[in-house]
Amino acid sequence: MTLIHENAIEHIIPALKYSTKSIKEIAMDFDFPNVPFFAQYVKKYLGMTPTEFRSNERQKN
Repeated sequence: MTLIHENAIEHIIPALKYSTKSIKEIAMDFDFPNVPFFAQYVKKYLGMTPTEFRSNERQKN
C-alpha cells in the first residue's frame, strides 16, 4: 500500500507544481471523490494542503 501512495504523490506533486489546473480539477484527474479528501490526503503525505504546497513552490521560483 505504501508504494501506491508514494506513486500517487509522485504524480500529484508535478500536477500541483506545474499545472494551471485548479485544485479541484487535479483532484478529479486523480479520481478523488472530493476536494476535502484530496486536501487531507496531500496534507498527510506532504505536510501541507495542496494550496499551501502550490504557494510554497511558486515562492521558490
